[in-house]
This record gives sequence, C-alpha cells and structure tokens, in this order.
Amino acid sequence: MKKVYFLGPAIALAIFTFFYMGFSKEYAEQERLEIEAAAQARIDEQLKEAEDRKKAIEAALALNEERRTERLANESRDLAEKEARQLAIDALDNARRDQRSLAEDVRLLKEVLTGIQADIDEVKEEKEQAAKQITFLNEYVVAANQNVANMQNVVTRIEAANAARQRAQAAAAAGSGR
Repeated sequence: MKKVYFLGPAIALAIFTFFYMGFSKEYAEQERLEIEAAAQARIDEQLKEAEDRKKAIEAALALNEERRTERLANESRDLAEKEARQLAIDALDNARRDQRSLAEDVRLLKEVLTGIQADIDEVKEEKEQAAKQITFLNEYVVAANQNVANMQNVVTRIEAANAARQRAQAAAAAGSGR
C-alpha cells in the first residue's frame, strides 16, 4: 500500500507535468506574443506621440508666429494710439494755454471796459449835471429877466410915485402959497 500512496501522486505529478509543459509552452508563446504586442503598441504609441509632438510643435510654431504677428500689430496699433494720444494731449495743452491767454485778455479787456464804462458813467453824470445846470441857468435867466422886468416895473412905479410925490409937494407948495 505504500506504493499506492506513492504511485498516485507520482502519476498525478506526471500528468500535471505533461499538461504543465504543454500549457507552459502555450503560455510562454502567449506571453511572448503579448510582450511583442505590448512592445509594438509601445512603439506605435511612441511613434504616435512623436507624430503628435511634431504636430504640436508645428501648431505651437504657427501659433507663436500668429502671436508674434498679432503682437507686432498690437504694438504698432498701441504706438499709433500713443502718438495720437500724445498729439491730443499736446493739442489740449495748447488749447488750455490759449484759453488761459484769452481768459487773461478777456479779464484785461473787462477791466478796461469797466474803466471806460466808469468814464462813460462819469461823463453821463457830468452831462446830466451840465444839463441840470443849463436848465437851472435858463430858469435863473428867465427868473432874472422877470426880476429885471419886475424891478423895472418897481423902479418905474417908484419914479412914478416920486414924480407924483414931487407933483403933490409942488401942488402942496403951490397950494400953500396961494
């Protein structure tokens, strides 16, 4: 019986070894194919990555060229805008300088105008005073002429009264001497 215990596992080991050897050859072949397939896939992947990198580099170079062109266009546009802005600032400064100069001229002219207006007002006041004086003098002359006429009238009456008194005295003297 001891042989049966030994023979059963030995036969099982022989069967196992037979199948294992067949399986091992297939497995090694399958593993080799898988390794070759993996290697080929890796090579294909590396080739694809190299192609993708090449395309990415070409795209990056094209994009870089486009950005450079765009940057140059932006720089030229910015430079033109800066020049236009500087021209506008210079024009604004000139306009403000002219405005200040004209404002000073206006202020001086207003002062001169105020002085002239004061002179005109003074002349008008003198004219009004002269007109009032003329009116007063005309009224005074009229009043003086009336006074002269009144005085002449009074003098005439006084002379008439003196003549009447002298006649009355002469008549009284002539009447008392009679």
